[in-house]
Amino acid sequence: MSIMRRFIHILVAAALLSMAAERAIAAEMQTFFLPGPVELPSDKVPVDILAATLAASRAAKGESDLGGGLHVVTLAPNATVTRGVTGQPPVAGEFAVERVNLISIVPSKLFDKGQKIFGTIDFSYRGLRTRQAFIVDYLASTAGITVGDIEVMAVTPPDHRVALFAVSAADARRIMEDTTSPYPELVDFAGKNGRALPIAGPVGDTVLVALSLDRVLAGDRLEIVLETAAGKSASPNFLTFTRQGFPMALLPLAQQTAGKVTVVRHTDMHADKDDGRREIASVALTETPGGASARPSTRPSADATPSTPAPGAPAAAQATPGGWKLDDEANPTQLSYATPERSDDPELLISCDRPNNELHVLYRKLASEAVEGSTDKLDSLNGSITGAGATITLPAFVSRAPEATAIGYDILLTDNSAAVLSAPDMKWRLRGMTIDAPLPSAAAQFVQACPRASTVTESMAWRRRINLPAGFTVDLPTGLFRLSSADRLGRFYRGGPGNGTLQISTVLNQDDLTPREALKRMAQDKDVVTKVTKSAAGKDSLSITGTRGGRAMFLKAILTCERSQWAIVRLEYDTQARDEAERLAGRIDQSFAQQGALDGQNACE
Repeated sequence: MSIMRRFIHILVAAALLSMAAERAIAAEMQTFFLPGPVELPSDKVPVDILAATLAASRAAKGESDLGGGLHVVTLAPNATVTRGVTGQPPVAGEFAVERVNLISIVPSKLFDKGQKIFGTIDFSYRGLRTRQAFIVDYLASTAGITVGDIEVMAVTPPDHRVALFAVSAADARRIMEDTTSPYPELVDFAGKNGRALPIAGPVGDTVLVALSLDRVLAGDRLEIVLETAAGKSASPNFLTFTRQGFPMALLPLAQQTAGKVTVVRHTDMHADKDDGRREIASVALTETPGGASARPSTRPSADATPSTPAPGAPAAAQATPGGWKLDDEANPTQLSYATPERSDDPELLISCDRPNNELHVLYRKLASEAVEGSTDKLDSLNGSITGAGATITLPAFVSRAPEATAIGYDILLTDNSAAVLSAPDMKWRLRGMTIDAPLPSAAAQFVQACPRASTVTESMAWRRRINLPAGFTVDLPTGLFRLSSADRLGRFYRGGPGNGTLQISTVLNQDDLTPREALKRMAQDKDVVTKVTKSAAGKDSLSITGTRGGRAMFLKAILTCERSQWAIVRLEYDTQARDEAERLAGRIDQSFAQQGALDGQNACE
C-alpha cells in the first residue's frame, strides 16, 4: 500500500499541523512525545513529514533517490545516511509501506529552523512484514527538504506473528533445505501443503513448522515446544534457522498425541528476560473432543473425504434441491440459497466482510428457539464445505438480530477456501440440510470479488479484526478462543485460558461522557467490577483491571466516531490463569485503537 494512500501517525494531529504550518523555529519549538494512534488522510499530513518519511523508507530499501520522484529531497553537505541493520540486507523491493508510526518530534541540532522526527515504518508483502525504525533530521522549504542526517535500523514488532503448520517429512525437508527460493514462496508452500493447528484426526508421522511472518533482528531465533502428558520436547538447534532475516523452526512428530504447542522467540535484546525467551503464541496440537478448539482448515483431514462429513459436522439430512441467487445481478451485496418451498425466505445468506477478508454466513433453517437452546452445545450446529478434494470446517456461533436468531459461520477467504467454494463438486453439509449445487458463474464472481487474506493467515493464533461501522480495530487471540455469539453490537468469545471469556461491544455515548466520567461510573458498577486494582483514563480511552466475584477481569474502552460511541473490550478469566491471560490482555490493550477509512470504505457509517 502506497505511503501516499495511507499514513497512520502516533501523534497529536492538531498540534502537528499547527507546528508544521507555522514552521516554528528551533527556539520556539516544543518537544512532542506523542500518545495514541490517530489516522489522517494523506492530504492532511504536512508535506515535509511525508517527504521525510518517504526518504526514510527509501533509505531502508537501499535506494539512492530518497525523493522517489514525488518530492525534492537534497542531502546537505556532510550529511550521513546510515543503515544500522547488522546482518540483514535492505528491505526487499517488493515490500510496500503499510504503516508509519511517528513517535516524537524534536528541534533539529543541525538546522536553525529544522526538526528531527523519530518513528517506525512497517513494510509488508504477501502477509509478511518487516519493521524499520528511523530518525530524520531535516529542514523544510518551498523547494523541498534538505536532509542533514538520516538513519534506519531493524526492529522486531512487539506483536511478533508466526504461522504454524503440520507438514509431511518430505515437505519439511524441502522447507529446511531450500536456501535460494524467496521466503514468501516457502511460506506459501507450507500454507498450501500443510495442515493448520489444531489438527483434526491422527497426527501421524509429521513435522511441525513455525514460520515467522515478521523479519527480526539478526541472531533472534524461533523454537517450538510441545508439552504432552509424557513430557516436554523442543525443536533441536539444527532445526532452528533463518531465511532472509525470517526465523524458522521445525519439530518432528512420530505419534498420535495431544498436547500444547508453544512457539517462542529467543533473543538477547530484552534485558528483563534473563534467558531472552519470549512466548509468541500457543495452540492445542489436536482438536479436543467436541471440537471446542476447531478452526477453519482447507486441507482434508485424515479421516474425512468429500463423501464423508468433516469431524464435528452434524449428520446431513436428505439432499435438497435449490438455487443460488444474488440480490442484485449488476451490483450484488448478498448471495443467498433457498429451497423451492422457501424461495422468498432463503435458508442461507452470504455477505462479504471486506475489511476482515471474510464471508459472513447466516443459516436460518432452524427455529430461533432451537438455535438459542444450543448455546452450550455449539458443536451440534457445526457444518462443513467440501470440494476439489479439500474441506472447510465451519465452527458455528449464535447470530442474534432484532428479527430472529440464526446460526452464523465466518469463512476466512484465501486462495485455499476460494478454491473449495468455486469447485464444481462443492457441497455444504449443515444441520438438517445438504446443499449439493455448485455456484453459478455470477455467484462465483461475487465470492471471488471479496478481498482475500494470505493463506498463512489461516494458521495464525492472532487475527486483527476491524469494525468499520464502529470505527475501531483490535487484535484477537482466535486460536485460543471460540466465537460463541454475535450481534450488530458486538461479539462474545469463550473457551480461553482459565475458562476465559472475551467480549467486544459498542454502545452509544448518550450522555457525552468523558473517559474520566465514564471510568467513575464503571468503577462503581458491581456488574462491571467488584474490586478495582488499577485504573486509568486518558483523552479518548479508559482501562480497568480488577476482579468481579471470584474472577479476574480487564476492560478497556475507547471513544470512536467523533466521540459518539464507546468501543469496549472485556477479558474475564479464573485467577489461576493470570500469567497467560495478562499476556493476552497486554496485546489486546496495545492493538485496540480507532480505525479510520479503509480501502475506500468510510468508518462510522
